[in-house]
Amino acid sequence: MSKNDNVLNQSQRQQLRSDMDSQVEMLSDDETDHLARLLNQKVEIPFLPIGKEHIIVCKLVRKVDRYLYEILPNELYSMVKSTKDGLSTEHADQLREIITTRGKNDFSIRFLPESVEQQIFIFLCSQIIRAMRKNMSVLKL
Repeated sequence: MSKNDNVLNQSQRQQLRSDMDSQVEMLSDDETDHLARLLNQKVEIPFLPIGKEHIIVCKLVRKVDRYLYEILPNELYSMVKSTKDGLSTEHADQLREIITTRGKNDFSIRFLPESVEQQIFIFLCSQIIRAMRKNMSVLKL
């Protein structure tokens, strides 16, 4: 490995700034909508007014997406967008365990009981990380 292998070129520096400063989420609107529907089927979320449930659930998905975008390097999190590149099932399971164990103390949905908050966080992280496996995507869940 040469000394230059550890130096970013101008293009890489610009990409790094863009990744860290301008973008805050990875999931598309369709992926968010799909995960919101899955979440609504799996977790009973209290206090959601009739007619506004889906909007609020989409916001919860976005909150988890932004959390993962913040803690995972884009080079890893972007695997959610590629079906050919991805994690092995073993690595996905390890990542899910790390994120859901450590993250449940950092992540908060203040208007919900902690038990429901934990269910939402674990479910969404598990689904998103599952979609990061080879030959998978959020829309295939």
